[in-house]
Amino acid sequence: MREKPLIAPCLALAVLQQGVPDWQWMLEKIETEDGCTRLPQILNRLVANHGIERYPLLYRHDETFITAMLQGMASREQMHGMRTDSEHPERSGHEEVVRKIVEQLTWPSIPKTEREHSRARQQFLQLSSADQKAASAAAQRFYGFFFASFFQHVSLIAFGKKLTTLVGNAQAGDDQAFAQAVRIDRRILAVLPYFKHRAKRAQDESDERFPNLPTGRVNRPPYSGTIQHKSLWLKFALLEGAGLLRTLGHLEVMRFCNERKSRARQIQGVNQVAEHLGTYMAFQGSKHEFPFCLARSADPAAIHLAR
Repeated sequence: MREKPLIAPCLALAVLQQGVPDWQWMLEKIETEDGCTRLPQILNRLVANHGIERYPLLYRHDETFITAMLQGMASREQMHGMRTDSEHPERSGHEEVVRKIVEQLTWPSIPKTEREHSRARQQFLQLSSADQKAASAAAQRFYGFFFASFFQHVSLIAFGKKLTTLVGNAQAGDDQAFAQAVRIDRRILAVLPYFKHRAKRAQDESDERFPNLPTGRVNRPPYSGTIQHKSLWLKFALLEGAGLLRTLGHLEVMRFCNERKSRARQIQGVNQVAEHLGTYMAFQGSKHEFPFCLARSADPAAIHLAR
């Protein structure tokens, strides 16, 4: 049975925006690794240290993502409050109670250098045994969501489809979706049963049409070249993942993208919104999951791609 999200996707956006600088940093690291979605060594260490190698299980259902985010950032008391209110929507003011709890959530600091990792380790060792146990459990939940959500949004940028969609299509027999999903996150091959069995069957049967062979599509990077406006495109992907990018007007999209400071230049006017959305969708091609209608679109060559 699929799990119902505790909060609406639009309410989760305020929290997800806090992760844009970290995801932007990860996109830069991916591009320096010749386009392959290999995590930096320090983040691979986090995956191993916290035992979250099975985070690709989150790709099986859309509904698990918001709950996973909240479990990694909210206290037990906050989770209980949101769960209670979501189960009793008839209560007066329940939406405001949930909104106030969500507004209090703070994105954890993620170590990106050896010095930051060492500092975080020293702070952890100074905690009591009980607090260390609680901190470890919270970190495990947060990082599981963090990595899965990053690749979910990279998939939207690269292919115009959520990774959960690609995984579902692959499990329904679509080998192209199989290749695209693995190009986004190769850990899927080691975690999701269908992917393991399909790859093994292809090898056993020497199926040269299957994209898992060394010369096939599965070993190609998810996209070529570099994305100039990483922070902006990540915010587009957040809106797209929540199903809002096609429903909001250009002015609302601009306000969302300019809401938090980042290294990216802010959008100046709705005409720029249309231009940036045009390059974003041209990058995806005609395969985007949510159809859009734009006032105008820009030249896709502006992002220096080598498709």
